[in-house]
Amino acid sequence: MRQLAWRNVGVAQAVLWAVLSPLLAWLLGVALRVDAPRGDRAEAKLDALFADLSARLQASPFLGGTEFSAADLTFAALAYPVLGLGQSDGLAAWVPAPADVAPGYAALSERLRATPAGAHALRMFREHRGARAAR
Repeated sequence: MRQLAWRNVGVAQAVLWAVLSPLLAWLLGVALRVDAPRGDRAEAKLDALFADLSARLQASPFLGGTEFSAADLTFAALAYPVLGLGQSDGLAAWVPAPADVAPGYAALSERLRATPAGAHALRMFREHRGARAAR
């Protein structure tokens, strides 16, 4: 996380992040009651969601029907953290590779990317990110 700050924000913000991140991580862990069983349940919910959306995408090229819509935009925007997207996928900011984030994160990202829903989110980034600005 320190590399994320050093590569994407100014020096003052990066230093502040380096000083506060251990405390913030602890507070978030306590407030959200982060533990292995909750992590396993969250991963199972992600798998179920991606399976459901994958099934929906068999009937239509987009989540909302035959055209790109807010549903596709929202899904891609919310899915990018679990898909491990980086600059090669169109993100402007530097992000660490999934294998460098946490144990198991790379496997989760690869598994979700391999689903039709994951492929859809990647396609939305590739084909529609910045499309309106380019017009």
